[in-house]
Amino acid sequence: MKKIFTLLTAFVLILSLLLNSCSANNADINVNSGENIQNTSSDEPDPDTQTVTENIYAQFPKTDFGAKDLNFLITDYLAEEHYAESEIGEIFNDAVYRRNKKIEEDHNITIKFYPFQYADAPEQLRKSVMAADAAYDLASLHAVAASGKMTAGIYSNWRDVSVINDNLGNPWWNKSVVKDLSIGNKCFFIAGDISYLYISQNHGFIFNKKLFRDAGMDIPYKTVKDGTWTFKVFSDMIKGLNADLNGDGKLTLKDDLFAFATMSPFADTMYFYNFGGKIVEKDENDYPTIVLGNERNAAIIEAGYDWFIGNECPLTGYTGNDDYSQEPTHIAFMENRLYFLGTNLKNLRVLRNMESEYGIVPYPKFNETQENYISNVEGAATMLVLPPTADGDYVGTIVEALARESSLSVIPAYYETTLQQKFARDEETIDMVKIIRDTASFDMGYIYNIGGAGFLSATLISQKSKNLASYFEKNEKVIQKAIDKLIEYCEKAE
Repeated sequence: MKKIFTLLTAFVLILSLLLNSCSANNADINVNSGENIQNTSSDEPDPDTQTVTENIYAQFPKTDFGAKDLNFLITDYLAEEHYAESEIGEIFNDAVYRRNKKIEEDHNITIKFYPFQYADAPEQLRKSVMAADAAYDLASLHAVAASGKMTAGIYSNWRDVSVINDNLGNPWWNKSVVKDLSIGNKCFFIAGDISYLYISQNHGFIFNKKLFRDAGMDIPYKTVKDGTWTFKVFSDMIKGLNADLNGDGKLTLKDDLFAFATMSPFADTMYFYNFGGKIVEKDENDYPTIVLGNERNAAIIEAGYDWFIGNECPLTGYTGNDDYSQEPTHIAFMENRLYFLGTNLKNLRVLRNMESEYGIVPYPKFNETQENYISNVEGAATMLVLPPTADGDYVGTIVEALARESSLSVIPAYYETTLQQKFARDEETIDMVKIIRDTASFDMGYIYNIGGAGFLSATLISQKSKNLASYFEKNEKVIQKAIDKLIEYCEKAE
């Protein structure tokens, strides 16, 4: 297992951040508990917080399942959020280990983990379900890979599991998964604090403070907090920043200075959704309808063209190195040759030894009419799925217990070790990451990759095209066919 976490600092500050963030992430849901959770900077425990915490546990009494196993299929390179072999003195790893042991003891079970590569895991589950061997009780799958098997009949509707359905309003479940990925009010995927990677697979802009200071540029924190951080502000900021440092008459990421760069498909994909772009929207029956050809989407695609092509912002391919330490855009950023880097929070671990100071901001709004910032969660986030061969009541009880316990122990550990020790170079960084987490959302068109259009903006940029109308004309029938197939399946699914 990858071990990327270090020792704890500033518990109270980050736990406060966590609890406030959880509340904001579920603000329009009727939360059964936790709305009055507060934290203080005192060393003495807050009696109100203790009462609320006790009440949370009182809702979910321990259940003796008679030494039963829970067979959990997981994605290997994302296993750290679910599995820890032992306590090793690293706070996040140890929090995961203790969470699992607590739930095992509370419910008299043993959790057994079965890791598979992200592309193979859904197929492994399909084979098991088709064979009716009940080999797996639960699976945590790469989101886009999981959606590729949506109509294979291997996922149950979590809404039919009462202990899950009754508690999806609690702050340890991500509301966007339930609201935005459901089809016909059937919920085949869930995610939340049990799967911390939905936080780290959020994207933002990392900016180099040294370069900003040298250029006399304003740090954009206040602009973000004022709600005026828009694409126009960002676009004006990056114009004319590219520079031929070695004087060879050409711009290369290996040698020269750039305003912005990203690995594809990162910012070249995410900007479309973070600017409010949509392939589909939901109708009154919670079924997707195609909206890709509208004027707003066309304007967003044109803005992306101006951004990447007009400003000569480099795009690089994936190197195959999962820690991204040799990814060219990260190298350029660490060598002070990149003002802005577009990446996800998970990949910031490679910057922990960077000498120059850096900051984090969310994606800008498309324009001033966009009400809130949007932080589209990358498809590599994990989704929990329930195979139809599993005992829903049993699995649901354990999943709910794991999610609840994660919110109290694992997520605070993640914030402490990651934000405080690795990411944060200033206090504003914590505020910025809170904004990113509070605005985390899952887009159906992207996660389901409907009609192969989920990465359409990256495709158009790679073709140096801003002609969405032409793309839509060529792909509309394929997209509609994919929508029809999803609806037909979900209408019949039990």
